[in-house]
Parts: sequence; C-alpha cells; structure tokens
Amino acid sequence: MRDALYKERMPEVTALSDVPEYDDDAMQRIMVALRHDIRVARDRIRAGQHLLARYRAGQIRSGHPDHELGMLLDVFERTGDLPRTPGGTMVSVVWKLGGSQEITRRLCLSSRELTAFGLLLTALTAENFGTVAAWPAAHYRPDGGVEGVPQIALIKASKPRRGPEREHMVTPVEDVPEELAVLLVADDPEPRLFRSPLRVYQLLLELTQLARRHGGHSSAFAGFRTQTSGAKRWTRGADAKNIARWSVQHGFPTKEPTKDGVEPVEARRLRQTGIERKRRPVAHSRSTMNDHYLARSQDVATQSRVVVADALRSQVAAARKQRSIAVLPAALVARAASDLGGAARDAELDPTVLRRLVSGEQDTVLAGCTDHLNSPGAPPGEPCAESFLACLGCENTRALPHQLPLQIAALDQVSILKVHTDVATWNARHAVHHERLQDLVGQYHQSEQDLARRRLTGRQSEMINDLMAGRMDLR
Repeated sequence: MRDALYKERMPEVTALSDVPEYDDDAMQRIMVALRHDIRVARDRIRAGQHLLARYRAGQIRSGHPDHELGMLLDVFERTGDLPRTPGGTMVSVVWKLGGSQEITRRLCLSSRELTAFGLLLTALTAENFGTVAAWPAAHYRPDGGVEGVPQIALIKASKPRRGPEREHMVTPVEDVPEELAVLLVADDPEPRLFRSPLRVYQLLLELTQLARRHGGHSSAFAGFRTQTSGAKRWTRGADAKNIARWSVQHGFPTKEPTKDGVEPVEARRLRQTGIERKRRPVAHSRSTMNDHYLARSQDVATQSRVVVADALRSQVAAARKQRSIAVLPAALVARAASDLGGAARDAELDPTVLRRLVSGEQDTVLAGCTDHLNSPGAPPGEPCAESFLACLGCENTRALPHQLPLQIAALDQVSILKVHTDVATWNARHAVHHERLQDLVGQYHQSEQDLARRRLTGRQSEMINDLMAGRMDLR
C-alpha cells in the first residue's frame, strides 16, 4: 500500500477561491463598527419615541425646549410627513431644528443603519445578505415567547437561485442562551444582544414599525429617505450597493486591504466566515457546504490536512501494531530462569506458558505460540491449522531470541523470491511476510543479527526450505 501511494501522482492543487475567511482581528473590527451603528440608532429612536410619548401625555407644554420638536414628531408619526407651507416647502421650525433629516431620523432608520443590520445578521446567521435583506416582519414563534425555553423565531425567506421548487424556505433565527453569551464576551454590557440573531431581529422590528406602517409593506428592513418624495421615501429592504458607502464612512477600504491590514467589508466573506465557523449547512445541502464553501477555504484545507494526517497515522500505527508480534527480550528470558513469576507478569503471560516458550516447547518454526487451541482462524478448542508463516501476524505469537537465526534465514529466502518471482505473485503471497520479518529482525542490533547468522544450523536451514516450499502446511 505504501509503495502504491508513493507511485500515485496526486492531483495538482488549484488556486482557492477569492472569498477568504476573515480572521479574528478583521471580524472583530467589522463587528465593532456594526454594533456601534446599531447602538446609536437604537438609542436615538428610543429617545425620540420617549420624547413623543411625553409630548402626547402633556408633560412637554408650550415654552418647554422640546415642545416644538415634540410637535413635529407627533405630526410625522401620524401623517408620515412634516408640516409644510401652502407652497409645499417645510415650515421654518423644521429648518430651525436641523432640517427634515435630523427630525425624521429620531423615529426612523437610515439606509446606512439598515445596511448595518443586514451585515450583522449575515455575520450571525451565515445567510446571504440578499436573503436577509428580504426578510419579512411577520414570523412564527414556536416557543410562544415564553422566557426559560429555547427562544426561536421562524421566518419565511426566499432564495430564488435555489430553483422554483426550493426557492421558498423557513429560516430559524435563534437566541443565544445567557450563560453562553457571557462566556463569549464577559466584559460586554450587552453580551446577548449582538450575538443573538433573534434579539437583533427583534430590535430591527421595533425600530422599523413606523416606517413599515407608513410604507404600507411588511418588510423587516423598513426605512425613511428624505431625498425623495411620496411613497418612494419609505424604503424597504437593504441594498448591497450601500455596503461600499457604509465601508467608506467607517474607514474600511472598498477593494484591496490597506497597508495596515484593514480588510474590505464584503457580505459574501461574512457568510463564508460564518459557514466555516458554524460548520453546518445554511440554506444549502451539506455536500454544497463541503464541496463549495469549505473546499475553497485555505484554513479548512490546512485543518483538513492535519485531521487526515492524524487519522492516517493512527491507522498506520494500528496496522503496525496488528502486524508486528511481541518480542520477548533476552533480559526477560534470562530473568525467567530465576524469577518466573515476575517475568511472566512483565510479559503478561501465564508462568507455565512463559516457561514452555523459553524452553522451545511452543516453537512454531519462526516464533512461539501461547495457545494453539485458541486460534483466530479456527473454532475455540480446535488446533490451529494455519501456515507457520501466518504466525508472524497472529496475536498468540511471541518471538524469542533463540528464534532469530530462523527468522533471518526466512527473510533471506523471501528476499530471494522477490528477485525471481513476478511482482503480482510476490506481492500477493510474500510481501506481507517480508515486511513482518523485516520489522521482527529489525528489533535486534546488527551485531545480534550477525551472530544469529553464524549460529544457523543445517537442520534449521532445511526447516526454512520446507516452510517456504509449503511442505509444512496442513492445507
């Protein structure tokens, strides 16, 4: 097998795809920027909603610094527009308080913030950015929203490139248990929010209620754009084209990494990173994950080589352990003469068996047998009928120093057969015996091997000749 592997030419390694995984530093840099945008948007809109609630409750009366702002937010929340003059322009108080964009963003998300939500959910779920950006606000909670049970929401999503029969799918959006979130980042004041796809999705729905109501749609990604008019102001979804704009605004490059190693932000790389880390299919089959997403990863390729190499080494070690028989060293054999019990314990053998092995009573030409009535190839209690060459791979076999001359003679005979026998025949009949004998003889020093060659008797040579010719076989 080893010779065959060495002869086989492995396929050339082709260049991996240009969608590499983000390393931990790059991922952390991106996530910090995304979380910052979402935190700022959340705090701004919640503050606007609180101010509006106080205004409507009569807590902000005329003359209060926030009275005019409360009035404008009230009009915007009810009508979807700010007060205008008969000519259609904004009333002066709008400009006094910073303009329409400043006021409307107190209750609505901007396109940049919707993009941040889309990128964060892509990173957390490993879904496609386009699929996430089309998520609806409607969803099903099989957990009933009850605390203390695994939290999950089921969202009906669409992925057209899966084909008409598989385009529509249900995406589970899960929460992160509190104890796990704390372990992930112990010093984060909100460890669950930004590591939980479900909590980010719920926050998105909370911040987009107004835009969804006035926009007349059910998209989870609902925003407001001041540069347009009419229905077009109420946007839906998140546009991937805004990713480059978001990147520039946060100091990320749009094409190549900077000299400082700052990577550009790409939705497909966020998805690739998520899949590599989750190692489970996301809106695709397991074969697609393995053959497409994981196969193109340099990190996964490196890890796979390590895993495969370790597995192969363990298999080789197991094969060698099964192939090689135990050798009782000369020191243990000598000790058996004065301390049979202690030597037997070290050899993990019954004292009687060890005594018979040392005396040669259990010899099977090339080694000694601990129990010929318990053969792996015969029913229990029946004598072993295997060839004596098979003893080289039997678990009942023990090799002793006095058998080394026979083992060397057999190795020489098998080596001669290799020269005078066709390759296929030699491989089928003798290759395994050759390797086992090499391992066995190789456990002795060269001086011990030379001495054993000189001690080979004529009778032992005849035994090896009979063995190799098959005259000792019972079948």
